[in-house]
Amino acid sequence: MRIALVSSIFASFLFFLIFLLSAVSNLGYILASLFIILFILSLYFSLKIQSDGSNFKRFSRVKFFIFLFPILALIFSSGYLARYTSSFLAISPSYEGFFSLSIILPEFSVLCLIAEETATRVKIPMIRAGYDSHEVETEMKKFTNHIISIGAVSLFISAGFIFLLIITPEIDIGIFPAIIIFIIVYMAVIFNFLRKNA
Repeated sequence: MRIALVSSIFASFLFFLIFLLSAVSNLGYILASLFIILFILSLYFSLKIQSDGSNFKRFSRVKFFIFLFPILALIFSSGYLARYTSSFLAISPSYEGFFSLSIILPEFSVLCLIAEETATRVKIPMIRAGYDSHEVETEMKKFTNHIISIGAVSLFISAGFIFLLIITPEIDIGIFPAIIIFIIVYMAVIFNFLRKNA
């Protein structure tokens, strides 16, 4: 099994366990269960694409629903809505910081699945076109490892920023300045990466 799928499985199940441990109501358990069902479906499609060359054009979009669960969990665990739906809290207030750190895990999982599917979608037509299968496999492996490395570095940097905000709650720059700073940093990193790899 490729490193992309192994990383995806590890990240998704780790997030699932954190979600389950943090949940304090039936809604939390339902969301956690739906998350794991959708992840298994997306993993199934990825494995099917990998093993079935005739099905390489089928690209699983199920995995993108995984992004909904951190959002739903945050909605029902903090803020205005939670105040008026206290009986439906999905995440215990004492676990909110721990859960916030884990939100980047499903995003990393989706990145791993996309890397695996993209490599497979490129690999199969190239092999059919007559390119050396061993060389194609080697290059696709390098591609997925490169993407996973970038994702892992981004994951740890994101976790560091989230942890910093958790331990220093007095730092409050507001939502709009935070969005602007994020966009500037994100665009700078992306353009720098594209320029170096052009």
